[in-house]
Amino acid sequence: LGYGILDLGETRSLFGAYEEGKLYFSRPLVDISNQALVKLVQQETGISEDEAGQIKEAILRPSEPVPPEKIGSLLPVFFSRVAIEIQRSLDAYSLLFHGGKKIDRLLLCGGGAVLPGLRDSLTKNVGVPTGFIDPFDGWSVEGGDREGGDRHLFPVAAGLALYKG
Repeated sequence: LGYGILDLGETRSLFGAYEEGKLYFSRPLVDISNQALVKLVQQETGISEDEAGQIKEAILRPSEPVPPEKIGSLLPVFFSRVAIEIQRSLDAYSLLFHGGKKIDRLLLCGGGAVLPGLRDSLTKNVGVPTGFIDPFDGWSVEGGDREGGDRHLFPVAAGLALYKG
């Protein structure tokens, strides 16, 4: 079974296609990042970059709700852009292997992975079941919330901890 990983970072994002633990394909996603979301909010609402950044932070860590007039329909627009780039990646992967390899699930990680509604939007628009990476699955890890928290931020650190180079 093949799976894709979307690392949605602050300044850049990367898609990787894996099968049996091996990387077969990777592709940087153009204009897909948390900063791209800030730029979209800034351009579409006419607010400052600082204010747009504060809105992004409020969306990612919703201690106080973002007023709908500030964000409007911008998250679905951003999610559509992400879905288009993921679909381009899946198409390129399929063409590279002449349709012989298929992605059965998509896993999200990075700071933007927890944008509210992203997982469901990708499942619906890309047609691949989408979830979150838990790099500590199967490990005995003390503390932290098993179902939430910031686990999606640590797959690279967990991988480096396991490296025996």
